[in-house]
Amino acid sequence: MEDRVRDEVELTVVIVPGESVVTTRSRDVATLFERETREAITAPYGDKRGFLELKVTPIQTRGSAWPLVSGLTLFIPNVVGMPLSAWRTTVSTQLDVLDSQRRLVATYRAEGEAKAVWGLFSATNYTEPGRVVYLQAVRQCLDQIKIKMQPDLARLQNQLK
Repeated sequence: MEDRVRDEVELTVVIVPGESVVTTRSRDVATLFERETREAITAPYGDKRGFLELKVTPIQTRGSAWPLVSGLTLFIPNVVGMPLSAWRTTVSTQLDVLDSQRRLVATYRAEGEAKAVWGLFSATNYTEPGRVVYLQAVRQCLDQIKIKMQPDLARLQNQLK
């Protein structure tokens, strides 16, 4: 893959099925996209006939904390379930299917949102909640895109011959 990736959005990932990944920001998203590509979108064997280019644009990322309220109430509400913080991320993705000459064959778009709360007894007490929530939102988008691709599979396979 000698071509450079266009840096138009927050994150761009180009996948050559069965080969390397080129990414401009998040290695987490690149790894997720590479695995999804190998396991669910492409056939991992045979000749490579095109490229998949994923563009991820964060729309909104919010983390909120209630340490002042928790401190004023001596953390008593936190013991009975009030969260210490909450994270919410919304992303927009675009998946471009390109042929071997890098001509656009198809484009699929999706938006995803993920949330997590952090509390004393929460099941979602992540070390890096912003990072996890971002990946969950991207995964949600990829799931939507796979559903949108299903009716076009025959056409895509035909155009990528």
